Amino acid sequence: MIDHWTTPHWATPIPEVSYYIGMNLIWDPASSKVWDAFHREHGGALQQSWGYGAALDRLGVRVHRAIAELDGRTVAIAQFICRRVPAYLTLSSCTRGPVWAPDLEPQARRALYRRLRSELPAPRLRVTLDRKSTRLNSSHVSESRMPSSA
Repeated sequence: MIDHWTTPHWATPIPEVSYYIGMNLIWDPASSKVWDAFHREHGGALQQSWGYGAALDRLGVRVHRAIAELDGRTVAIAQFICRRVPAYLTLSSCTRGPVWAPDLEPQARRALYRRLRSELPAPRLRVTLDRKSTRLNSSHVSESRMPSSA
């Protein structure tokens, strides 16, 4: 048994790591072909459709899309809508998503959603609003690609 008080954080096992092995994220794919087919096959919400994101993009809203593949098979798609607010903050939301393959285990879904939030290519300080809650905590706020002051 691991004593979390004396064991360094880097030695603590992370159960979701096994789901990362073989997991590939493709950010901002150029073609809608795979996206539309997966969205249609799995009954995705309008807010996760390629066309919805394209319309928002034309209105000046930043859209980031991710296709998740596990062992070469698409298992999820996620479309994040990002808005800059004054100062250095970016708000992002994956409204009514991600769209999951039905056979993807709940543990893998949680691990993948954590990875999507952490790797979202939004600049500076970013806050990701969860679909189940709009309460913010420290796990929702992350720094991304902050320029170092030299």
